[in-house]
Amino acid sequence: MKKLTNDKISLTLLIYNIIILALSIGYFSYSLLLLKKIETILRIGILIFFILLSIMFTISIIKNTFKRKKIKILIITLFATLFATGIIIIGYNINKIYSAIANISATSQTYSASIITLKTSNIETIEDIKNEKIGILNDTESIDGYQIPHEIIEENKLQNELVEYSNYLDMINDLLDEKINAIFLPTNYSILFANIEGLETLGEKTKIIYTKDKNVKVQTTLNTKNLDEPFTILLMGVDSEKEQIKGSSFNGDSLVLITFNPKTLNATMLSIPRDTYTPISCFAGQRKNKITHAAWYGETCMMKTIENMFDIPIDYYIKINFKGVVNIVDALGGVDVDVPYSFCESNSNRQFGKNTIYVKKGQQTLNGEQALALARNRHTWPQYCSKEWTNYNSNDFVRGQNQQLVIQAMLNKLKNINSVDTFYEMLNSISESMETNMSTENILSFYNIAKDILIKNTSNTTDLSSLIGFERLYLSGYDQTIVDYDSINNTGSKLALYNFVPYQGSINDISEAMKINLGIKNQTITKEYNFDINTPYEETIIGKKTYNEKGISILPSFIGRNVIEAQSYCSTRGIALTIEKIKTSTENLDNQVAKQSLPSGMDVEFVSKSKGITLSVYEYEKPKQQEQNTTTEPTIPGTPNDTQTKPNDNQKDNEKNDDSEDNQKTDNNQNNNNQEPTTPQVPGIPTQPTEETE
Repeated sequence: MKKLTNDKISLTLLIYNIIILALSIGYFSYSLLLLKKIETILRIGILIFFILLSIMFTISIIKNTFKRKKIKILIITLFATLFATGIIIIGYNINKIYSAIANISATSQTYSASIITLKTSNIETIEDIKNEKIGILNDTESIDGYQIPHEIIEENKLQNELVEYSNYLDMINDLLDEKINAIFLPTNYSILFANIEGLETLGEKTKIIYTKDKNVKVQTTLNTKNLDEPFTILLMGVDSEKEQIKGSSFNGDSLVLITFNPKTLNATMLSIPRDTYTPISCFAGQRKNKITHAAWYGETCMMKTIENMFDIPIDYYIKINFKGVVNIVDALGGVDVDVPYSFCESNSNRQFGKNTIYVKKGQQTLNGEQALALARNRHTWPQYCSKEWTNYNSNDFVRGQNQQLVIQAMLNKLKNINSVDTFYEMLNSISESMETNMSTENILSFYNIAKDILIKNTSNTTDLSSLIGFERLYLSGYDQTIVDYDSINNTGSKLALYNFVPYQGSINDISEAMKINLGIKNQTITKEYNFDINTPYEETIIGKKTYNEKGISILPSFIGRNVIEAQSYCSTRGIALTIEKIKTSTENLDNQVAKQSLPSGMDVEFVSKSKGITLSVYEYEKPKQQEQNTTTEPTIPGTPNDTQTKPNDNQKDNEKNDDSEDNQKTDNNQNNNNQEPTTPQVPGIPTQPTEETE
């Protein structure tokens, strides 16, 4: 032992090897333990093997140190160093992957609220707000609509009068009408309300004078359900100016509901149009509105709204920023898609001109910008592109189908990743552009699903749609313009918006198909094909058929119609009717409706039956009989100023003029009906004719 202590080089190498092996094994063990639910037996086996190998290195170094075989010690030290470096690199990459995946899980969210004023306002900073009225949401659960605004008020000791609103639209309308001076809105309000008719340029008309951010830790949203059981995922596409996805308020521009059964490898996929008219779970009384507006109050509101709509549980959500799709697809080296039509679209920054994206019809590999353009496209753009690129019909339904094509193409390309750099690049893009309530362990569990798919693949195909039974569902309905109830303010203004009203039969068929796939209903999905060589095969799409259903009832316009029609309408629906009379001298307006308190186009379901509707109705009032016409005789010099009244044509009796003894009486016995009164004669002056009054 004394000789060993005198050999400082050998002792130093011994200590060095023990330290690097112990640290490397410790770090590697920690990294492997992060990969829960992934090849547990394999991970334990690898860990045991590396620990035994480290022990062998240590024992060999100790033996050769005592024997003073420095060359062997150096060789063993070199191998031990390489071994330790190798497992540290492996551990580092595992940690890097785990961290990127962990960033996707929504362990916390950043909320942001701002004070907004009109751009023409003299208010430039929060110090300029003195006695002005400020609008605020009255929902105490809203972090960026109520809680952060009250923190701003308290921190800045504002004493302003607060005007509470049940919704953002009323608040914005009153600001634009200058009924209030400032309002609290989520900081991304210009994007949030950009798709609302009349508010497209809200960001240009207003300015932000104060902003406060708040990071909120998520404690209850992470779902730890195992992925070895059937589950449901809601994909929410968010269109924003930045690639990073932060904040809870957003626009639900793309909604795709997916159910997956890992036992049968069957999946259903439904695209929900953003304008779908349905009850919103977090609106007062679950009032109906466009489903995209549920996103204003966060993903929880959106999930609950869709759960109520289709009567199924939603286990997970994945929120992805559309702009992030560009980087993800580019990192994958593009995606292969059979493009259904040639089109042009703006780029990821909403720019046309030299930045316009052109995509041709047919099978091809799309880059990130092209894939995003296909996922976004729902209009033709003849003002920017020639006929070659605008000869197609597109809408929310077509866009939903296109998005499904892009999603499937991305999943197909994931199987072909064979480069670590490509994998990391894709992970970095995903971690910045995606957010989910899945735990990190849940996300890692997809490895087991992918493994199971490959094991069950007996056809050696690389097409994911062949490996997984994708069943595309379709929500049928009809177009309807409906006055947004929340846009009706005290001035009586209204905002008629386009809505897509789904058929309940289609909803029921879709719900049943998803329940079957989730195992909620004790049935199995079967596919039957009736083949006729003379008849082209048409795939049956669940939810896409004719539904003979009565549409929603829309309040008509009674203006210009007889009040009896309004009375009959309200009576059959149990709606209270109040009538206010308006006098009119025009007989043909009698009993016509002049004005109604509620605008036409409202959903009758949300008309208060007790409060009802007030109608202003014309009531004809016969005018008083016109006074008799009179004529004035000219004044004759030397005679009194007398006025004689010319008799009417229908007058039967002669009128007498007894004002003066000098006036002569008319002969009552001559021409009783038509005799004109006689003008008195004065010597030397000719007789004056009588003037008739028209």
